[in-house]
Amino acid sequence: YYRMSINMIVNNIDVTIIRKKIKNAHLYVKPPYGNVEVTCPENYSDENVRLFVITKLSWIKRQQESFQGQLRQSEREYVSGETVFLFGKQYYLQVDYSSKGYKIIVDVNKIKFIVRQDSTVKQREKQFNEWFREKLNECLKTLVPKCESKTGIKSNGYKIINMKSKWGSCTIDKRIINLNLQLVKKDYSSIEYVVIHELIHLIDSTHGPKFINLMNGFIPNWKEIRDNLNSQTLEKFK
Repeated sequence: YYRMSINMIVNNIDVTIIRKKIKNAHLYVKPPYGNVEVTCPENYSDENVRLFVITKLSWIKRQQESFQGQLRQSEREYVSGETVFLFGKQYYLQVDYSSKGYKIIVDVNKIKFIVRQDSTVKQREKQFNEWFREKLNECLKTLVPKCESKTGIKSNGYKIINMKSKWGSCTIDKRIINLNLQLVKKDYSSIEYVVIHELIHLIDSTHGPKFINLMNGFIPNWKEIRDNLNSQTLEKFK
């Protein structure tokens, strides 16, 4: 059972508070941007939350700095030698030049990216993201109906969205599931987990017992997959 989350500012830090039926308060600093979340018992006062966060300030700041460092490192220039992930497999980027336009070719352990000599980082990124979108869409055309059949939950379709801090979401009234473009970099089991997670939210918007029981039935190791995904920083998209 979840109550609606509220936000509080503590020492210039935006804190999301979620009160629910638990015994102790927990604090999380979530990737990729270091968002701070406190889950606490229902009778926990705002003042108790504020004091709890203050005791953790130095740890919060260390975690946020760590995430910011990871985000800076993930800035891409789309040049030879960079690492690219596609459906969980690691490739090396080989950039070649041509006056005929852009092309992307997947080889055994590398991805050849043919670009215009005078192309900018922004132009290369746009081409690469369009290609990523095509690849993920090819996967989802088969995977979403498969997951709908597995769960018995029908959606009205899916959208691929460039999300900053979530792997997926859903628009319940329209029965649309929204999937992060960056899932194209993850293995199929991770993508399946996010699809099924969002399908279940079409019939249960919480993460309560019903949601957990359904996830356990459809993907017994879903918590392991979830924790692995949540430990990874979302690469920054411009």
